[in-house]
Amino acid sequence: MTSEHVVLASPLDLFQFSTRLYQLGVMIGAKSVFEMGSAIGYSTIWWARAVGDQGVIYTDGDPKNSAEARRYFDRAEVSGRITGKNGDALELLSEQKQEFDITFNDVDKEHYI
Repeated sequence: MTSEHVVLASPLDLFQFSTRLYQLGVMIGAKSVFEMGSAIGYSTIWWARAVGDQGVIYTDGDPKNSAEARRYFDRAEVSGRITGKNGDALELLSEQKQEFDITFNDVDKEHYI
């Protein structure tokens, strides 16, 4: 991943944040995650590792992000656990018939603290 993708202060911060997502998923025994606005999929990889085969629904409004994310999913060997969808995350969520153990809102990155 390139520096343009790093939102947090350093790669270590990004790693620490992502491993906490993984820990949360494992601790609560999550089997399904709906991720809203994942961009290139870094956090999606950690969710996929946590929930196993049941999987993660990845969403992003930009097909270019989705294509790049798919390459990272392949490299991380978690592609089979991730279903990608493009479009408005709220609209895509409203179309889902299943319940999710975790719904992770990663859309509004401009307002991160």
